[in-house]
Amino acid sequence: MRRRNTIPFPPPPRSPRQWRRPWSQRSRSMSPRPTGLPFIRWKSNPPPRRHHQPPLRPAPSQPQPKRQLPSSLNRKMKKQRNTRSSSKRSVKEEQEDEDDFAEKKSSSRSASSSKKRSRRDEDEDDFEDEEEEKKDKKKRSSSSSSSKRSSSSSSSLKKDKKSSSSRSSSSSSKSSSSRKRKADDDEEEEKPSKGKAKTAKGGRASKKAKTEEGESSEWKWWLEKKDGDEEGIKWTTLEWNGVLFPPAYEPHGVKLYYDGEPVELTSEQEEAATYYAQYLETDHVKKKTFNENFFKDFRALLKSTPAVYKRVTKFDLCDFTKINAFLQQRKEEKKTRTKEDKQKEKEEKEKITEKYGFALVDGHKVKIGNYRVEPPGLFLGRGAHPKTGHLKKRIMPEDVTINIGKDAKVPKCPIPGHKWGTVTHNNTVTWLAMWKETINGGFKYVWLSASSHIKGQSDMKKFETSRKLKNHIDKIRKNYMKDLKSKEKLERQRATALWVIDHLALRVGNEKGDDEADTVGCCSLRVEHVECIEPATIKFDFLGKDSMRYENSTEVPRVIFKNFCLFRKGKKPADDLFDRLTTTNLNSYLKSLMPGLTAKVFRTYNASFTLQQELNKPMPRDLNVAEKVLHYNRANRQVAILCNHQRSVPKSHSAQMEKLKNLVEELEAEKKKLQHRYELVKAGKPLPESESESEEENNEDGTPKKKKKASLPTDRTRIKKAIQKLDERIKNRKVEIEQKDELKTIALGTSKINYMDPRITAAWCKKHDVRADREDLLQDSS
Repeated sequence: MRRRNTIPFPPPPRSPRQWRRPWSQRSRSMSPRPTGLPFIRWKSNPPPRRHHQPPLRPAPSQPQPKRQLPSSLNRKMKKQRNTRSSSKRSVKEEQEDEDDFAEKKSSSRSASSSKKRSRRDEDEDDFEDEEEEKKDKKKRSSSSSSSKRSSSSSSSLKKDKKSSSSRSSSSSSKSSSSRKRKADDDEEEEKPSKGKAKTAKGGRASKKAKTEEGESSEWKWWLEKKDGDEEGIKWTTLEWNGVLFPPAYEPHGVKLYYDGEPVELTSEQEEAATYYAQYLETDHVKKKTFNENFFKDFRALLKSTPAVYKRVTKFDLCDFTKINAFLQQRKEEKKTRTKEDKQKEKEEKEKITEKYGFALVDGHKVKIGNYRVEPPGLFLGRGAHPKTGHLKKRIMPEDVTINIGKDAKVPKCPIPGHKWGTVTHNNTVTWLAMWKETINGGFKYVWLSASSHIKGQSDMKKFETSRKLKNHIDKIRKNYMKDLKSKEKLERQRATALWVIDHLALRVGNEKGDDEADTVGCCSLRVEHVECIEPATIKFDFLGKDSMRYENSTEVPRVIFKNFCLFRKGKKPADDLFDRLTTTNLNSYLKSLMPGLTAKVFRTYNASFTLQQELNKPMPRDLNVAEKVLHYNRANRQVAILCNHQRSVPKSHSAQMEKLKNLVEELEAEKKKLQHRYELVKAGKPLPESESESEEENNEDGTPKKKKKASLPTDRTRIKKAIQKLDERIKNRKVEIEQKDELKTIALGTSKINYMDPRITAAWCKKHDVRADREDLLQDSS
């Protein structure tokens, strides 16, 4: 009898004869069956026994003769082999016929109706259960018949085989056909499930589309390929709800006093007087131009009431203090609003933003930058503007031009009784609305926000052009250095201006009118703005953009110094330094050197290059995030200084610095308390009561306060962690103080938005594990 493939572990050392016996037949003298040990069932042959291995037989030298059996037994075994092979062949043939029959039957069933199929399926399910029981019985009978096969005759074997084959053929044909039917039904059941999956997928797609519409940041427009778009087409579809006008003026009834007597004013006149009263506590009213321009426009309004016009003739006799006191009182009342009122105002603002603050551009919801029409008031201007103080008139819907898609619904005018001035469908521009302002005669536009895809595409093109300049900058510098000694005066002036733009990052400068602020750039420099100091120093002193003063003394190459002295020779202080050069000539020459190159590209290139050089400077490894941000802002500061992005010191700077210093002192005092508690806990001494419990808990009016729970930790490890957190907070506040002091006269925002390639910032943040969406990186950190 063949030994089972399951052996106990470990095997007992017994003789081979005893080892082959089963456990039930072993004698008591043999070792008992081990308990508590697992049995190992080997997948392949069992491992060889280590004990009592029989010796290997030597290989026979000659082939041994086959074993001879009796003739009667030999004939009987031959008959059995023949019957087995014939029965196997018949079973195979019958199985193939049954498969063909099942395929025909399944094809005929697929053409039948669904009702019959459902009934047959129920019958077949019952039939399959009966067939499974028959198969089990058949297996048992076949196992018993196999033991009797040796003694049964060939005729009985044939009969049994035929009957079993017929039974098996019928059962197998029915089972195969039932399997076919079940497969067909499963396919039909899968079809609606696939439909459901499609709807679910569609639901996900629609949800995704909604999120893309809701959040413009999720629209990855830079990954979309625009094939076959016409040149200059900015959008295909555009829908929005128009602009929001400021509310109408509500008269307050506070009188203007002239020479100590009240003056009756109309609503329009009172509105203008109120605008001036808002600036009584500012430096604007100290400017003579501001007061003269306002009183000129105010007198024009008084013409509608001749009596008041004849009476109010001198500005110095006008008293706006009563109106200013009323405005201050209203401002204080606004500060004392309840939480419910503030929440209500916040909800109203959110509703307005949701209605007017977004546009649907090419199927995507995009934020609008400035959807409010500029309210009336006094024009301030930048710097010493000659028109400061003039009255800005109220813009009405008739002054506004709306730009919208052809198939889109024109937004309804929000002011009853009025209509839009013009409605256009210009998809080659990116503005949504425009109107003409009343001070300088220029146009004001409503644009999409800086985070929109249109602004992003423009910025991407700008920074790509400045990056391409890297491949041409050496050749351009070689050319203008060569032209510095040219005999042609135009070439020499152009080369000198290019050197200044390239090395000092000055703006190119445009011509200004008499009614505009006297701001200059490189090409519009005058003799009075430049001073030559021996041996080779040039001093610049002029008002740049936004009337910000640019004052810089720099040492230049000798050839540059000679050219500046030559261009100044024989000219008056008000004469142009580069009298042969214009902005148009300079940009035309630059475009011939590289496609898309202008003087502004030099400024963008030098700003991004300076940022890259400053960020590449080594910094300590153990810096926290706040110190890393300080390192970045210092690099940004160098770019802002290069581009002359200055500002005046904010009025609240000293108060903010004082507040931060007081906060640091409080944190250090708290740290000392914790250190003292740590020493007490370490020495095993009792802890004193915390100050929050020991102080008298009374309000100013004598009513008792609610007792505060002690917030200081008592556990040794917690005290240590609290000290570490305080150290980190103190460190961050000191970094903030240092940063505010360094950046009090520098504006980082302009260079961050317009001149520094954002890919440099993103790469630095990724390298040093700093989140790129931090507020102190995105906003002006000063």
